[in-house]
Amino acid sequence: MTILLTALVVIYGCAMAAAAVMDRHNVSRWLVLGTLLFSGCLLLGLYWYWLIPIGLIGLLGVAIGNGYALYGHVHWRNVLVRGAVSVIIQKQRGYPYFNGFAVSGGGIAELLT
Repeated sequence: MTILLTALVVIYGCAMAAAAVMDRHNVSRWLVLGTLLFSGCLLLGLYWYWLIPIGLIGLLGVAIGNGYALYGHVHWRNVLVRGAVSVIIQKQRGYPYFNGFAVSGGGIAELLT
């Protein structure tokens, strides 16, 4: 795993978790819990690669739900930016787009050795 991928995953995962905690009074509880759950999946993907696509897809789904909750419709700019970040993370991970859930081993231990 590259340092760039690690940085992207940590920044994106922590930013989404922090946003969920700050918006907890404006959106429904299931959206906050979903954001925290999928951010956790993304961060655990540093150890188990197969969790990265689950976290990314889940965060995209929650972004759509947040758009409906906050604006009454999908906030497309937000979803497109998150989609672009997701594609960048997937490409850095070595699997183009969302085509596989294969365990590629190593995780953060690979970075430390």
